[in-house]
Amino acid sequence: MSNLAEITSVSLPIIETLPVRYGTLLDGRYQVVQLLGAGSFSQTYLAQDTRRPGQPTCVVKHLLLTNHNSVLLQNARRLFNSEAETLEQLGKHDKIPQLLAYFEENQEFFLIQEFIKGQPLSAELQPNQRWNENQVIQLLQQVLSILKFVHSHGVIHRDIKPDNLIRREQDGQLVLIDFGAVKLRTQLGTIQGQASDTIVIGTSEYMPLEQGEGRPRPSSDIYALGKIGIQALTGVPPRQFEELDPNTGEILWQHQTQVSSTLAAVLKQMVRYDFQDRYQSATDVLNALQCLPSLYPSASQSAFTGNLPVPPTNANRASQQNMITASPANPLGPSSLPRHRRHRLEAGIMLLLGFSLTLGLGVWWLLWSDSFLKPSLPKLGKSHNPSDRSPASASAGMSAKDFNNQGLDKAKKGEFKQAIEDYTRALRLNPNRADVYRNRGDVRSALGDYQAAIEDYQKAAEIYQKQGRTNEAQTVLDQVNKLEL
Repeated sequence: MSNLAEITSVSLPIIETLPVRYGTLLDGRYQVVQLLGAGSFSQTYLAQDTRRPGQPTCVVKHLLLTNHNSVLLQNARRLFNSEAETLEQLGKHDKIPQLLAYFEENQEFFLIQEFIKGQPLSAELQPNQRWNENQVIQLLQQVLSILKFVHSHGVIHRDIKPDNLIRREQDGQLVLIDFGAVKLRTQLGTIQGQASDTIVIGTSEYMPLEQGEGRPRPSSDIYALGKIGIQALTGVPPRQFEELDPNTGEILWQHQTQVSSTLAAVLKQMVRYDFQDRYQSATDVLNALQCLPSLYPSASQSAFTGNLPVPPTNANRASQQNMITASPANPLGPSSLPRHRRHRLEAGIMLLLGFSLTLGLGVWWLLWSDSFLKPSLPKLGKSHNPSDRSPASASAGMSAKDFNNQGLDKAKKGEFKQAIEDYTRALRLNPNRADVYRNRGDVRSALGDYQAAIEDYQKAAEIYQKQGRTNEAQTVLDQVNKLEL
């Protein structure tokens, strides 16, 4: 079935409307050339606009009615015109097909939309082929920016899936298609005698519980996109996500791939079983993703080229190793020396390693014996109960830099709360560390504590300004502006 096909899951009365035949001229202008897909509420065609130079291709959505009594027609006409106005507004986004026309002909309703030349995302999501994290982040950011616009107009797409995301040929950007009056299809089903909660629009593999019950909300689209992200990371289609947590009903998928805990945390919150536990808006997810570049390399640093991800092979690794040993930066690679000199070099290295090991063991023994003997020499007036030690004495000898580095390590592992504790200890020792405030702000933002994150960023900017580091100050203030949007 074409990527423009619509999937509806509902038992409907027999449709009286017949398909539009090949060659039919609609509105005296749009000539049908191909049936792309058919659903219970609509049919989709490829057509040519015969009144424009070159007769460019366009997409025709034919909305279907179960009967044509006067009351139904009157209500359908009102809903059709209202929804067409909404689609007109959505089409102003450069990654949503533009609505070119809408009209009624012989008591039938038609929408004419821009045709997007490209390939569906489903062609890139091949089984057992995993995307890297940067590619997944770019995918999420591109689609979320569209959803942010869509949801701001009070529209829920309801059918986010790879087939409805087209990689536009001209620029490689993702375009969200098949709005096709999704809301209108539900409303038409209602006025044709069906209860609204029996009309399920969408694709079951990507559909959350509340949408399956006929009560979709913006977070339903976020859930579907989260599943696409997991599919890209794991190379596993959603229908194979059979393993669920028996206590929470959450999807268990992390064991099927290697992923940083920070990106995993974002995806897990996108696909929460209970919609109340998910991100409630596309903006919330975008804010969380913006924190990820500070924890590992930025997605923006490697633009997606459209090529499918290629996992490393032994040949690739061997090639990379050869590049390292033969590079100008490594003129003393093994193959560049005569054999007798190479043997002498290897012997020298082994001797140096042996000396270093002996020295290291000696230092370790001195330190260990010193720490071992000290507790056996109690000082008057001092308690030696471990529970009496303060947190400061427990971490004695650690500097603000040490705590900051420890916090960075924990943040990379997804141990956000422990990372915040380390950053806070660092700031107690040195309250003038702007980088620590910034790091703590990144983690707080990742946890969704945006107000606290803003306060940390503002403090970091203030310190940077005092130090004359205006560029760093502006970068942090830009982060504040993004969170305040």
